[in-house]
Amino acid sequence: MRLLPFALALAPLFPPLALLAPLFLGHLRRLSPWALGLLGVYALSVLLPALGAPEPLAFPLALGRVLYVLGLVGAGVALYAGASSPTQALKPLGYGLFLLYITAFVATYLTFGDQAVQQRLMHPFHSPVGLGFMGAMGVLLAVYLRYPWPFRLLLGLLGGAVLLLSASRGGMLALLVGGAGGLLFRGRGLWALGLAGLVLFAASTLDTPISERFFQAHLSGREGLWLRAYEVYQAHPWTGVGPYVLGDYLKGTLFGECFLFPLLEARGLTCPEGLRPLGGFWSFAHNHLLQALGESGVAAVPYHHLTLPTISSFYIPMPATHFIKKNIIYN
Repeated sequence: MRLLPFALALAPLFPPLALLAPLFLGHLRRLSPWALGLLGVYALSVLLPALGAPEPLAFPLALGRVLYVLGLVGAGVALYAGASSPTQALKPLGYGLFLLYITAFVATYLTFGDQAVQQRLMHPFHSPVGLGFMGAMGVLLAVYLRYPWPFRLLLGLLGGAVLLLSASRGGMLALLVGGAGGLLFRGRGLWALGLAGLVLFAASTLDTPISERFFQAHLSGREGLWLRAYEVYQAHPWTGVGPYVLGDYLKGTLFGECFLFPLLEARGLTCPEGLRPLGGFWSFAHNHLLQALGESGVAAVPYHHLTLPTISSFYIPMPATHFIKKNIIYN
């Protein structure tokens, strides 16, 4: 438990640390019976369809996903129980995000040199879309958590810069929704919305293909992935093909048969032969509904969309969740 804050700080830089999440399954005992029942329904919605899925790896991978997700919830419970203040539970994450931002700037410059300003911000272990979401997260942490003021200002500005330079429309949407939700609590959402407006204003004044993405509605080839995922669902409407296995059906649609992170590809590093058979495991449909349909079929969709977001929202470090935590989860 003492190492959890350090792991949380390092997680943005070393994503495989998240695989340690099942170590926190024991902390789920702190939850109320109602919350445990909700988690049980989620687990069944993943495991039962996998039993009838056509791929032999479907059930083992489904079991792995359930243990991983429940472990993440357990880590949230451990953070909440161990923090001196609930709003400070995710405080170490801000320091990790700060380091992530710096490494993204350095890695992008080392790869593209003076042409870096014409490229989307990248990182060796994250996609530009993922970087955009983490930029938005840094802004929200700076708004809602009590860091020292110099670091708080720096984290917010760097998070906004990462969001701008990654040109992630999903990240921008996350910041706008987070800021709008924050308007209900102490008015802090105005700061998040203000910075979102500043990022959009900066994007409108920059004459680069990257900044223009915020004002475009093109799908960037995602429609091919959507069609393929829907075809998989049509072929297996009740069970899907299994968690992660769907990616094997999607590979080659938008990228190659095995595609590493964009920055690694830009440096000429391609998938080694040993990874090519697994190249689809990290491909996804870029659409949560189609992803759920293709992985677990129609019966699992309500729980994928309602159960997991409901549970995970209990651990957002915002004042909005304090009443829920005290009155629902902890009896």
